[in-house]
Amino acid sequence: MMFIEFLNNIEQHAGKGLMHRETVRQLLEAAERRDMAQVFMDVMFHAKFVVKTNEVMKRIGKGAEGFDTLSAQFSEGLERVTSLLKTLIKEEQEGVKLAIASTFLSMDQESFIRLLELLEDLSRVKNYEIDFQTIPLTGYPKTGRREKGEPLMESHLKNLVRSARLALVLLAVLLIFDGPFTILGWITAVVIAGLLIVIQFEGAAAGKKLTTG
Repeated sequence: MMFIEFLNNIEQHAGKGLMHRETVRQLLEAAERRDMAQVFMDVMFHAKFVVKTNEVMKRIGKGAEGFDTLSAQFSEGLERVTSLLKTLIKEEQEGVKLAIASTFLSMDQESFIRLLELLEDLSRVKNYEIDFQTIPLTGYPKTGRREKGEPLMESHLKNLVRSARLALVLLAVLLIFDGPFTILGWITAVVIAGLLIVIQFEGAAAGKKLTTG
């Protein structure tokens, strides 16, 4: 029954149900049992990156300038998040490990589609975490994502660097195009603006914590 209320909150926050709710629960429980909150944080971050990159790729199409750059970034992010998922389930019961691996990590088209759906679910968990700065995992205090003994400022700087890296990748893609006066340019600019808002939000949170802490 663990994490049920948390997943209910995420679905309410997203305005829709998770496509692979049971698997998200299993990943959360794996992170809790193995004290791997940071691995789960990294999974969420890269999941959001892959989902956003895939959305932009679909919008611009294969023939557009910059598609190859996006595709390379997408593949790199996908490889990274797949590796992290394997790390997360490595010590799980054989049945759970094999089920997740065969469902999401097999080398076939159906598995790939399900993996993207799972990453979209994890991206929604990330959105919830950004808005409420909390996930019910041991090693994730309400003051932010930091490891034991890690200074608060250093923790928030890590968060800012992560968000900034994602924004800069998409900004580089924008610069490849003719400019933000095309529909494509505006779409990309909106994506970047959203990411910069995240950076602004986390920076404000860092300042507030340092002031009150």
